This record gives sequence, structure tokens and C-alpha cells, in this order.
Amino acid sequence: MLVFLLVFVLIVYYLWSQRKNFRAWLKIGGPFGYPFIGVGLQFADQKKILKLMGHYKKVYGNFYSGWLGPKFLVATSDPNLIKSVLNSDGCIDKSDLFVALEYLMKNGLLLAKGSNWYRRRKLLNPAFTQPIILEFFDIYNDVVGSFMQKIEERVNSESFDFPDLLSKGVLEIACQTTMGKRVNLLNDENWKFFKHFHCELDILTTKLASPWYHNESIYKLSKLYQKEKLYVNTIHTFTKKIIDEKLEQHKNSEQLSLIDKSENDGNEFVKQKRIFVEQIFHHGVSGALTCDDIDDEVATVLLTAADTLTASTGMAIYSLAMFQDFQDKLREEIYSVFPKNLDKLDITYNDLKDMEYLDMVLHETLRLFPPIPLLFRNVTKDISLDGIDIPCGTQMVINVFNMQRDEDIWGLQAKTFNPEHFSQENHKNINPYTFIPYSRGIRSCIGIKYSQYVVKILLINLLHKYKVSTNTKLEDLKYYVSISLRLENEFDIQFERL
Repeated sequence: MLVFLLVFVLIVYYLWSQRKNFRAWLKIGGPFGYPFIGVGLQFADQKKILKLMGHYKKVYGNFYSGWLGPKFLVATSDPNLIKSVLNSDGCIDKSDLFVALEYLMKNGLLLAKGSNWYRRRKLLNPAFTQPIILEFFDIYNDVVGSFMQKIEERVNSESFDFPDLLSKGVLEIACQTTMGKRVNLLNDENWKFFKHFHCELDILTTKLASPWYHNESIYKLSKLYQKEKLYVNTIHTFTKKIIDEKLEQHKNSEQLSLIDKSENDGNEFVKQKRIFVEQIFHHGVSGALTCDDIDDEVATVLLTAADTLTASTGMAIYSLAMFQDFQDKLREEIYSVFPKNLDKLDITYNDLKDMEYLDMVLHETLRLFPPIPLLFRNVTKDISLDGIDIPCGTQMVINVFNMQRDEDIWGLQAKTFNPEHFSQENHKNINPYTFIPYSRGIRSCIGIKYSQYVVKILLINLLHKYKVSTNTKLEDLKYYVSISLRLENEFDIQFERL
């Protein structure tokens, strides 16, 4: 009897604590799920998340709500509501669901909240200004040149793991441009860091979608926790070694000058205090950032840069392999800037400025395959959407993937690849909040230009030298969320020398 009474009291308390959420849910509509876990079981399989989000959009429209465990979620793919959310000072913080990422990134810029996020963003903005990014072009060209040599070595083989090689290339670029350190991933050095880095991405998504893992006490009893400890330890050991080396150099430097190539390891550095690592060390010395803060920011930048760049470049190449006419048209533009007989490309910012069709291809890739398909925000104070009160504590989910494939917004070809969606004529009619591959508003991505330059240089090099083809059709692709957008399919692509 006592147990029954206790359970009854707990149920009544739970229902009372959720009363504002129930009121919002009744007005908005959406799946109720099961008591206490909501739609947690449906979302436990990360490969079904995007499909479920698409299903809910069809059934409930562009604005619906429900529960994931004890968390009340409100999802939208309505661009006007998205604009309100992303520009609201009550929706700056990333979702509480992102507690899953804290073991790796802790208080880095991606997870920082409120005033701490504003402070971190202000401190780090100078490391991502246009003049600083333009100084990275030598590194971009150097690493991409090494990447192209690896492609050439493998092009005669029946098949090779292109996504794996691409991941190594972009992570090498991220390490050199943010840390000023050559790590030789393309030569299979530091392979354990690379492997554990990607294993950790999958664990993060599993945790994010599994409400029972949001409780730290329960999570620490799981086998997944033991695996993650191993992976995170490998990642932080790697980054800490680089940080310690760079910190020692920073302490020994008496002035901010251009450092020549090191005689010991061939690393190249750009002006101190300019690249990301020097920027954060500068704030570390001043006391604005602690050693733990520096470690958090390094892990954050490497994770986000490497994962999104791999996804964007891979899907651009895959799309062009499926649609040969668009590939040929882009190659014509490439040859107009870089003649076919050139053996090595030394790409500058001025070369990229007027490559209009390259921009169209990249934007269409990001529309159809947004690197971050779902955006999450935590409502930190009551807000109103579409005349409905959304209570503090609600987790907002912005369905970027399905919005950017919505025929009501993008027309009858919304679900196919067509760069003409971003022609000058069509682009002027695009609502900015219907195309948000890097988010938008108050908490937009700090490294948008950085990312786009890397992807463009990779595409130019690959299409200048090779014709890419595939037997896969766009409609055959199956997607899932692993923080960024991933493919279930094998990456089936062939390279043919031109």
C-alpha cells in the first residue's frame, strides 16, 4: 500500500511539473509517446531519427511537439518560426540533450551557455576573421596536394576508402590551421587518434538519442561509457601533447613574429597570436581562459571542423558523380580559371571570387545534405511561437534536413540535386531562413568561410584531374545522424584520369 501511494504521489508530481508543457502540447499537437519516456524508444536507433522526423512532419505539419524522456521537445521546419527561435535571446543555449557531448568538449564554444558563450565567442572571433583565414591558403594547397598524391596512388585499384582518406585530409588541415601542427594523418601517423575520433562521434549520437544515457549515474554503468573513456582519453592525450608543445613555444617567444619552418619536424606556423591556438594561448596568459578551457576549445574546433568538412566535400563529389551534366559544367568553369594542362594548382582567394557555378554547386550540396541536419536549442525563458507560449526548459528542434527538401519552399525538384536552385535569378527569391546549413542568427557558425574555402579547393583539385562516376542513384541513398549527416550506403565512387 505504501509503495502504491508513493508511486501515485510521484505520478501526480510529474504531471503537475509538466502542466505548462501539456498545455503547449495540446495547442501545438504532436506524438505523445509513452509515459515518462515519450518517443525515446523510437529515437533510440540513430538510423531512424531523420526518417521519424520526416514522418512527423507529414503527419503533424511544420510545427509539433512531444517528449524525449522527461524533456519536452518542440520541433519546427517553418522558416518564420525558425527565424524567431534563432534570433531569440531565450534560445541561445544549445539543448540540454547536448549533455552527451560534455565528456569530450565540456565548456567549449559549441556547448558554452549564456554569458559564457558571448564571452568565448568574443575572445575567439579574431581567429576566424577574413584576413586570418586568407593566410591559410598555403596550408590548404599543401595538404590538398598531398591528398591528391594519395588519390593518384590508389586510383588504379578496384576500390579504396575515399571517405577515410578525405577525413584524414580535412583533419590534417584542421590541425595545421588551428594548432599550427603537422600531424601526418595522410601518411597513417597518429592513426589511433583518427580512429578513436570517429568512434567517439558515433557514441555521441547514440547518447544524444537515448534518454536513459542522459542520467550520468546510469550512463557510467554502461559499456558505452567505458568505450568513451578510452576514446576521449586518446583524443585529449593527442591534443594535450600539441597544446603543451605550442604553449612552451608561446612562453619562449619574446615577440609576435613569423616563425620559420622548424628544423626538427618541418611544421609551418603562421603569425603567432593569429591562428586559433595562439589566440587562445594569448587569452590563457591573460587569465581569460584556463588550461581546461584551452583543451575544451581545441577538442571542439577539431571535432566540428573535421566532421562537417568531410560530410560536405564527400556529398558534393558524390552528387556530381551522379549528375554528370552538372559535373561537366563545373569542370568547364574550373578549366576557365585553371587550364587543363596545369599539373599542380596553387589556388588563391582571388581565383575563387568569381567562380559562380562552384558557389551554386556547394550551396546545393549544403541544401540537400546539410552537415548538421538537426539544430537543437534550450529555451531558457518563456517565449511565444505562433501565438503559443513555449515554457522555459523546452528543447527546440529545428528540422533543417526536411525544411531544405520541402517542395512548398524549393519547388518540385526539392528532393533532387540541381545547382540552378542557387542561380542569380532564383537566389534573390530565397528566404534566408530556408537555407541554414551552418545555422543562422545569434549563434551562427564561427567558421563558415573557413569551411567553404576548404571544400572549394578540394573540389577544384579533384575535378581538375579526375572524372568521378558512380552506379548509385540519389534515391538509393539512406541517411542517419551522427552529430553530422552520414550515409548508411557504401561510398561507391570511381575516379578516372582526364
